[in-house]
Amino acid sequence: MDTQDEIFKHLPIGRHLTVLSKHYVGVLTKKLEGLDIERHFSLLLILYYKPDCNQKCLAEILHIDKTSLVGIIDFLSEKGYVKREVNPKDRREYFIRLTAKARKNIPLIIEAVQSTNEVALSGFSENEIKSFYKILFGAYNNLEREPVNDYLIQFTKLPDKKNEK
Repeated sequence: MDTQDEIFKHLPIGRHLTVLSKHYVGVLTKKLEGLDIERHFSLLLILYYKPDCNQKCLAEILHIDKTSLVGIIDFLSEKGYVKREVNPKDRREYFIRLTAKARKNIPLIIEAVQSTNEVALSGFSENEIKSFYKILFGAYNNLEREPVNDYLIQFTKLPDKKNEK
């Protein structure tokens, strides 16, 4: 059992997905560097496709705790991409809204996601891609029924290697 492929078969699936995610986020954030949103493009896309989302809704879709979500919203608010709006029906609740700056940049984010997906899935047939998503969602649904310890997986941009001396 000394080939890399043989070793990989014995590692947790989550390890492979984490490595894939790290590369995917790296490529996508490189394409979106000029937007100063770091890795928080998913939250902006959710708000674009689901504009009446409150903080609870965002936390559920992103599968993150409310404390982490508040930090992301604060970050994006400071950068001018989102704003909090009190729900007139329940003043304890806030809707998170895209600003004009965010709406202006959504097409760039959508294009970057689409092009990154195309690169990641190039060489696969349409049926293989459908199977990939079916397996991905199926595995998630299978594991969702299991007891779990919560972990925060947070990608942080490292300094560029070419700038190091």
